[in-house]
Amino acid sequence: FQSAKVIVDAPNHAIANALPKSWSHTEEWYSWDKSPRASGFNVVAMLDEQSYTPEQNVMGKKRDLRMGDHPIVWSSCIKRGRAVYSALGHTAEAFEQTEHKQLLENAIGWSMGLTGDEGGCE
Repeated sequence: FQSAKVIVDAPNHAIANALPKSWSHTEEWYSWDKSPRASGFNVVAMLDEQSYTPEQNVMGKKRDLRMGDHPIVWSSCIKRGRAVYSALGHTAEAFEQTEHKQLLENAIGWSMGLTGDEGGCE
């Protein structure tokens, strides 16, 4: 678990409503082989990889987990269906953080179709 800087990548997306441009969050950070952006997902927030150490150290073997483009919250639409993925929330304390609670509230509202039409949802 490390503290890192979360950056809002899509400030006009309803999921980012009322969020600051960036904030500090402590998390077990995930990395992927490639950015979900390459598969057409709408990235809402990403990590500043300069703000933490993206390395895996298992039994003395280090592996660089830097992605360059490192999304952690994204959305997708299939016709009228809406989905949100967030890599945040691996500790109970994460759910007490103001920014995380705002993000979740926004994501639920957007997923239900109560706010925003971003992402090409029909």
